[in-house]
Amino acid sequence: MRTFCIFLFQMGFAVHKAAKRVAYPLLVFGRACQVEKALPGLVRLFDSAGIPYWLGGGIAYDAIRGYRSRPHKDIDISILAEHQSRVVEMLRAAGYEVRMTRPTSFFARRRGLKIDLFSWHLNGGMREMLYDSEIASAPAELFEDCRVENFAGVDLRITPPEIFHLFLPLIKHPADQEFVRSCSLAPRYQMVENQQQFSISLPGKRIESAPDPSEMSAGIAAAPVGQDSCAP
Repeated sequence: MRTFCIFLFQMGFAVHKAAKRVAYPLLVFGRACQVEKALPGLVRLFDSAGIPYWLGGGIAYDAIRGYRSRPHKDIDISILAEHQSRVVEMLRAAGYEVRMTRPTSFFARRRGLKIDLFSWHLNGGMREMLYDSEIASAPAELFEDCRVENFAGVDLRITPPEIFHLFLPLIKHPADQEFVRSCSLAPRYQMVENQQQFSISLPGKRIESAPDPSEMSAGIAAAPVGQDSCAP
């Protein structure tokens, strides 16, 4: 009897594992379909409210690539801080649950769909966004224009390649990491790195000493005018 019970337990465990192997891809596919179905309505929300936005993350990379590299489970959107309260009200009115996760980032959920939003604050001529203990900063001029690409039949405002580089430490997918590294900065920007700081700044600018870890930053600053490119 004991042997039979062990056999049933092992069979049940094997069936459970097999079911998970089948169910997980279906779950991922279902979320991806949900994301793509939500994009047109989400774009209409922002456009009808006259609120500028920029898509980043996997969807933005695929829009530039011109093909779908994998299913996408969420939508990453950058906004300007002065529009944050309007965005929150707009999403709540559309049925989304909105929660702040950090001082400058929050997420919205509706029926399993997740939207990550990053709010960029104006500080002099720079836009800054706090993520955990790091401050990502970029010239405000980068947010004055946008690149429009099509994904799944929807025209989307895409984050500039320079902003892609600021999020590189947070990117988990190797293919996306490689893609972002292939996106060249405009000649008017220059990468500067040391042990504790990831930044893009004026050519010739020197960082005399590493900043305190509590003040770690990722930044971009303007230099002579040039063009940018992003390899597909």
